[in-house]
Amino acid sequence: MPSRQRRGHRKTTTREGRAMRVCIAGACGRMGARLLALAADDETLSIAGAFDAPQFGGKEIVIAGQSGQTVVLEAEVRPALQQADVLIDFSVAEACVAHVAAAREARKPAVVGTTGLSEADMAAIAECTADIAIVHAPNMSVGVNLLFKLAGEVAAVLGLDYN
Repeated sequence: MPSRQRRGHRKTTTREGRAMRVCIAGACGRMGARLLALAADDETLSIAGAFDAPQFGGKEIVIAGQSGQTVVLEAEVRPALQQADVLIDFSVAEACVAHVAAAREARKPAVVGTTGLSEADMAAIAECTADIAIVHAPNMSVGVNLLFKLAGEVAAVLGLDYN
């Protein structure tokens, strides 16, 4: 078993058996930079594209992590998505909906971890699920997601009349 693969950990590859090609939105932020580092160090993932705000387009960044890999940022989502299998968006609320819409146009699934989305933003993203698969979680932390689950179970036990 390769050292990077844990027991029970399913390899993230495509049906063709190649590494999953990811496009990272919000590449200059903390989460985007971390995702780039993890993808660069994972043999089952390949960085197909990365972008952030337009002023970063063309900028070459060194990815933190063991690989020492560099990536040139695109100025916008469409060119960054061209070679990708999936969009991973940890950008800003003001841009996220446009990124997901571009993924919809390109027929690429999306993982959305961007926070601060309005109800209108959420509705626009939900509309895209008619054509592409979307995973959205306002907080990707295991602890927070466990708290969400437990809160739902407690609310179900207590019922609507509990005060």
